[in-house]
Amino acid sequence: MLKDNIKKINKAISGDRMLDRIREISCYHRIQASEGYRAAAIHCSNALREDGIKSEILSYPAGNEQRYLTMGVFQEWRCKQAYCNLILPNKEIIADYSEDNLSIIQKSYAWDHPSTPIDIVLLDRGCDKSAYEGLDIAGKIIFVRDSFYSYLDWAIEKGGAIGIITDHIAEVQGGRTRYDLIDIKKYNTFWWTKDNNSITPFGFVLTPRAGDKLAETCLKMRLENDKDSTKPLYPQANCFVDSEFYDGSFENVSATLPGESSEEILITAHLCHPRSSANDNASGVTAAMEVLKVLGNLIEKGELPPLKRTIRILLIPEYTGLYAYLDSIGVDRSKIKAGINLDMVGGKQEKGYGPLTLSGLPRSTPSFVMDLAVLIFDELKKEVPGFSPGSLVPMFNSATVEFTGGSDNFILSDPTIGIPTPMLGQWPDMYYHTSGDTPEVISTHILSKSATLAAAYAFTLANLSEKDLPSIFGKAYVRMQEELTELQNRALRGELTLSKLADEFAHYTDYYVKACEDYKRFFSGEELISVNSMIVLETDRLSRSADDMLSHFCTIVGDRPLNKNTFIEDKYMYIPHRKYVSPVNQLAEYTEASEELKEVLKQYSKNYRIHFSDSYYAELLVQYYIDGKRTAAEISKNVIMDCRNGDMEAVHQYIQLLIKLDLVELIK
Repeated sequence: MLKDNIKKINKAISGDRMLDRIREISCYHRIQASEGYRAAAIHCSNALREDGIKSEILSYPAGNEQRYLTMGVFQEWRCKQAYCNLILPNKEIIADYSEDNLSIIQKSYAWDHPSTPIDIVLLDRGCDKSAYEGLDIAGKIIFVRDSFYSYLDWAIEKGGAIGIITDHIAEVQGGRTRYDLIDIKKYNTFWWTKDNNSITPFGFVLTPRAGDKLAETCLKMRLENDKDSTKPLYPQANCFVDSEFYDGSFENVSATLPGESSEEILITAHLCHPRSSANDNASGVTAAMEVLKVLGNLIEKGELPPLKRTIRILLIPEYTGLYAYLDSIGVDRSKIKAGINLDMVGGKQEKGYGPLTLSGLPRSTPSFVMDLAVLIFDELKKEVPGFSPGSLVPMFNSATVEFTGGSDNFILSDPTIGIPTPMLGQWPDMYYHTSGDTPEVISTHILSKSATLAAAYAFTLANLSEKDLPSIFGKAYVRMQEELTELQNRALRGELTLSKLADEFAHYTDYYVKACEDYKRFFSGEELISVNSMIVLETDRLSRSADDMLSHFCTIVGDRPLNKNTFIEDKYMYIPHRKYVSPVNQLAEYTEASEELKEVLKQYSKNYRIHFSDSYYAELLVQYYIDGKRTAAEISKNVIMDCRNGDMEAVHQYIQLLIKLDLVELIK
């Protein structure tokens, strides 16, 4: 039945229709909390209504004092005009907002002195303040060639620089270099979440080619001044920025295919980002819209049965809109049984876009829904006949990976929210967050696969029956064995001792066993009694399989894991409890009112973040595992296994930081 439904859905999905919608959406400059974003939201809502889908605009206040769950919000921003005209040593327009919206650092403050020449100072010795001792940058524009955020504190707030010019391109090892995008501008933005009375900078963005030219001019003038001090030291420009901040709003588009019950399956995609931002993320938005259109039509024609659960799509400003929505519905979050997040799902792989990638769940949020998603994904790869009899092979690159953050799935999958949500996306992305992300990079084939996966996933969960369970059980069993086999390979490579291998086996097996238990949320009455019996048999099969694999491996290598009573210091045996719901994304927001807390965060960052290869990921997992039951030692053990690096002291120090910020308390 599942395979038949996938075929029906795939046949009805239209890549060309989605591409047309991407072209429409990409015309809007969709900065969060702006008129352009609002216009795009209205456009999408109207398009859904035209397709016969119930849709509404949900509006939320946007202001510096506003907070939704753990996220602070910002004011609405409007920009009418902005330019930077070089006047010395020659006259040249180097940035013009009316020509290219990405010519300005988004959310720049106004600068109403277009006739005032401003020196441009090249900071070419990195972002460390000590490299510029004695350099006067007050009242000047700094030209930086790396991420400008590192300069805001010492160069803008303390040094008195009034503006920034940047030509920075974020390189991706093996994915893109600066000079792959020689004539492309990077999307840059300030993120103000408080009134900035003492720091109101503006900024402009250059392509790498234009940046090289300006840097050459700066260096040439510096050398000429060294030889003859009467010659000007810096290039000069006239700048103008007509922008304003004010208390306003931001919007979510919410649309549904109603089911028989109030329970829901959720599809999220972020609508924000500048013009044109086609793959990121007009692709996810149009795929979500296509899901409702196609499923609605197939149900209306009787080709698919009516929905038991409602399918809802949320088109949102990334993070902000989801935090606001979850805050607004409160305890009703429990009616949302599962989700899927669509983030960058249509890029042409021949244009430098990576595999279509399905990212899983954190091990702190076990659920079978990822197994279902993989099952559907594998079916979609059976496209054309291969060489061997009966084989079918894909016509696109794909990958299935463990949990990754970085999009709205990290909010939903937090155990305090409890909505297990895989993510579909692409990485690397040649034109990620640049002016090169246009409709020309979109593949209708990739887009169709993405929409089909999301539709089949949502429909199956909306109508989940016990007949679906055996095939999902089978996929989970295979996936667990594959992951345990990789653990064995790591042990053979010397990356794990046998004792640690046993711990890892238990950790992975526990996830799959608990994922089976998650089926119970989808059934009731007599069905639940039957499903319970199936779960008991399947969890027993999973546990026995893992035990057999470990025993067999130990027999082969001629050893067995020792049950050591590892000594753990008492200072790690406390039990922390979260006082907040939803993950904290930016700890700096919680230190703004206290210089003492700012210093505490600074010292933690300096001394302990280096203990993990990806500290953001590790800190997120720490939050997930804090449940008021696990000790700090148990949390550390889980996080270290999930990250494959790190140490207990770093986890302990992060928990202590959360305690000092009054986000976590100790269980007595």
